[in-house]
Amino acid sequence: MNSPDTRSTLEVFQDHLQKRLSGDVEEDISQNYARDIVVLSNHGTFRGHAGLKQSAGILDRLLPNAKLKYTCKLTEGEVAFLEWIGASGDKQVRDGTDTFLIRDGKILVQTIHYTVCLSEKQALEQAGRKLEPADKTEDH
Repeated sequence: MNSPDTRSTLEVFQDHLQKRLSGDVEEDISQNYARDIVVLSNHGTFRGHAGLKQSAGILDRLLPNAKLKYTCKLTEGEVAFLEWIGASGDKQVRDGTDTFLIRDGKILVQTIHYTVCLSEKQALEQAGRKLEPADKTEDH
């Protein structure tokens, strides 16, 4: 593997994704993010490793112990793009997107957007409706 300052965009991106799926946030931050990282998200602007931890903490509080799935991963030059979905209990994210600017083996800028909502079943139950099995057709 290349040294941290010579890793490609793809190498940094893949390492970041693997570490996040395995729950190794601290190692991900120390190995893959620049000390002066800037994160822009629908929850605010966060700076530095402390800000990055704060941003990650928001998602963890909103979607604790989430099961995540990456649905689209792209890289081009110094830019990486991620689409993801996640679920935890009765909550889910169906529209997660992150964009990364990666240079000299570190993530310099990240944008994050996601909306936490109730699962379809939970939303219907809260609306006072119960999920019913699909209608059965009868043969005549």
